[in-house]
Amino acid sequence: MKWPDEPRKTFLLGSLMAQVAYNAAVLKDANEDAGFRRTIAILPAWAGMSAKTRAAITALQRVPYAEKGGKWEDINAAATAATLGIVGER
Repeated sequence: MKWPDEPRKTFLLGSLMAQVAYNAAVLKDANEDAGFRRTIAILPAWAGMSAKTRAAITALQRVPYAEKGGKWEDINAAATAATLGIVGER
């Protein structure tokens, strides 16, 4: 991809967050929840990420995975907040 590093990371992380929120609201697939959230956990932040967005991502990471008893409503709320934080970065 020829995009600069920061917009590329922003797009990737935002897409994954939106997928986690969609899964929690519609699909409710525990395997998908775990897979996407494990991927998010290993992605690095971009240099210009705001403290508010970092906090929203950290809040999602603190919600247990669905397979570990996390509630879909909590996962959706945290992933939606993180997605909106990322969108607000641009």
